[in-house]
Amino acid sequence: MEIDNNKISYGNQTNIIKPHEPDYYPISESDWNRLKRKINSCKHESNWWQNGGFCSMGISGSAFLSWASLPFDANNTTIKPLLKCIALFTLVIAFICFIAQHNIKRAHSSRIDDIKDVFNEIESNMNLFK
Repeated sequence: MEIDNNKISYGNQTNIIKPHEPDYYPISESDWNRLKRKINSCKHESNWWQNGGFCSMGISGSAFLSWASLPFDANNTTIKPLLKCIALFTLVIAFICFIAQHNIKRAHSSRIDDIKDVFNEIESNMNLFK
């Protein structure tokens, strides 16, 4: 039986690894409070804008297909222009919704990057992992 600082060797094939204490890193109270504020500000954003965009795309597609499939009737000139207006309006609404969702995701990503920067700053101040 051979005893090392980190493990015990028993026989040719058996090594028993000794348990060790986990590493703890000191952090100042102001850094800790700053991290808590940053983490609390990162809430899961719902996809309401994206869902609204897809609903608008569905309405637009339905109105466009209805507009394209209706025969032109000289007596009824209000339905086709109305369907065309609905298709274009809901397509614009869908575009606006998708842009809004993209901006929300980008803002959420930048908040997460801010938290990563705080962790890196704390590590560099304490000279950790070097």
